[in-house]
Amino acid sequence: MKKKAVSELIGGVLFIGISIAAIILVLQLSTPKINEMKDTIAIDQAKDTIASVDRVVRDVASEGPGSTRILPIHIKAGHLNIDGDNNRIYYEFDTYANVISPRSKRRIGNLWFSSNTNTSVYNDSTHYYLENNHLLVNISKHGSQSNQVSINPDHLIDSIYFKDKKQTITDNITIHIDGVALTGTGYNIAQETGTELARGKVLNYFNTATANYTIQITLESGADFIQIQVIDIVDK
Repeated sequence: MKKKAVSELIGGVLFIGISIAAIILVLQLSTPKINEMKDTIAIDQAKDTIASVDRVVRDVASEGPGSTRILPIHIKAGHLNIDGDNNRIYYEFDTYANVISPRSKRRIGNLWFSSNTNTSVYNDSTHYYLENNHLLVNISKHGSQSNQVSINPDHLIDSIYFKDKKQTITDNITIHIDGVALTGTGYNIAQETGTELARGKVLNYFNTATANYTIQITLESGADFIQIQVIDIVDK
């Protein structure tokens, strides 16, 4: 009898233990999905809110001076920002929910949806600038398609500023192909300029005695490094 009672007690403890473990496992597996659903609902609500703001602003603007509206705004999560300098309202939210593919942008009506698009590309009279939240890359301007000039791969990148470490590299930035710096004539140009880009690219076109080729310098959103690729090689 004692042996039977001990066996039933142990069986009960094991059963309860296994049941509790199974419940914890189910909860752990379900939690990410539940959080993704909550995030998706929060994003949909923010989308509707910003669409309402856009609609009201356009209505008020069309009605002329003195027209007003009272618009309640409810945001469950994330941050709603008003950028007066750039005349825009935008919503930011960090999530793992698969609402939109990373480093992509989509337009619905007057609203833009983007994910991990924090790269900016701009220029002045002497440089192109690739910038994200980690790096600022200064690339020297050379010529134009109609006015090609002498160009050297070693003189493309003037400096790289590392924002996280607050350090700048200004020398020893060289680009060699098969161990050789191939100089020639050519020009460079930014593929696209603007803000909130998925990536920034500067294309450097070279015409040498042995080949024509392009050196592509890319800074991805969120990256703390640049990519340098030699593409479109045409031997002579």
